Amino acid sequence: MTKPRWCLGMAGTRRRTFGNLVGHVKGVSDMNSLAAWTNEQFDPRLSWADIAWVKEKWGGKLILKGILDKEDAIMAAKSGADAIIVPSRFEPCGLTQLYGLRYGTLPLVRRVGGLADSVVDCAVENLADRSATGFVFSRFDVADYLAAMRRACILYDRRDDWRQVQASAMAQQFDWDAAAERYAALYHEVAVAGDVS
Repeated sequence: MTKPRWCLGMAGTRRRTFGNLVGHVKGVSDMNSLAAWTNEQFDPRLSWADIAWVKEKWGGKLILKGILDKEDAIMAAKSGADAIIVPSRFEPCGLTQLYGLRYGTLPLVRRVGGLADSVVDCAVENLADRSATGFVFSRFDVADYLAAMRRACILYDRRDDWRQVQASAMAQQFDWDAAAERYAALYHEVAVAGDVS
């Protein structure tokens, strides 16, 4: 979003009309015709090859939203996506961020539910100890989201650091073997603590 103040201002108005379009674009005279016109502007045939072409021609950062499954995550990585966005308001624990971690397409997530449990923010201390795996924001608002986006863009320009975070992300283990080891260690710790008393 490039104009968050404008969007917030529009959300606060009683009459939401887009004066630069309504009455100026052929066939757009009210909100219903604007919605229909807007829908026509999007090409549902957009393919992963198109995404790869955009990345190649543009050469800049490519951050995607709308990764729905493992195949999407694989194709996003193959197509050159650098990051994926998972700005959930509520998230018990989705898989999107895990796919991003697995394939080095760094997740940008809101600190909620399983997203908070699975993505380690690229804060200075986490970059220093190489535990960072993505970008996390806390509040469900534009300012916090944009701050995380800026941090992602800044880190992207530091290519060695970006690659290190990708490597840390891809090294994460979220399978049952890793979970079972953590539970066994916890149970052992509790059992030892019980013997001391």
